Amino acid sequence: MIANTEKLREALNEEREPEVRWKLSFINLVAGGMELKEAAAHFGIGIATGYKWVRRWNGKGVEGLRRKKIPGRPAKLSGKELEELRRILKAKPYWSVKEVMKLVKELFEVSYSDDQIRRVLVDKLGMNYAKPFVRDYRRPKDAQGILAERVERAIKNLKDKGYKDDIVIGFLDEASPQNQANTVRVLSFGKPGIFKKYGQDES
Repeated sequence: MIANTEKLREALNEEREPEVRWKLSFINLVAGGMELKEAAAHFGIGIATGYKWVRRWNGKGVEGLRRKKIPGRPAKLSGKELEELRRILKAKPYWSVKEVMKLVKELFEVSYSDDQIRRVLVDKLGMNYAKPFVRDYRRPKDAQGILAERVERAIKNLKDKGYKDDIVIGFLDEASPQNQANTVRVLSFGKPGIFKKYGQDES
């Protein structure tokens, strides 16, 4: 993941600019085997910022870590950047529009409006933009099969007891009522769901 590890150690020993040394120290931790997420937490930075520093080191070395403005930066992501974004977004089951806007700004220095980022993610990355559905954490994988088996057994028991007319079976819902409307749409590569447990959401 980290290119030119020997040059990295040399740059860390020779660099005098505090901000650049700080970034080099972060990259050196990742090069030494620490997970990027863990290193980012240790340095108090976002994961997207950590990826950006690594990408700049791999591409331009220590000069890529120095603070400078890039004039005329295109207001859109390249194909390579879109693929990198896709890889990062797949690390979570779903994202809010605001989260992705912040991620793209930190990682690629490109600003999008709400509508623009939604179009990019839906049209170019094939993500879904929809309301997440609530899933009970107690629901077994073969819930439909189990339900069909129990209904068939119940009907058989009723017929054995002499009920021969049309049989109607009703169901009671044990789930507690939701105290929040499910109105927020999220972005995901699959069908987004939220597990409900003891009144809390668990993705």
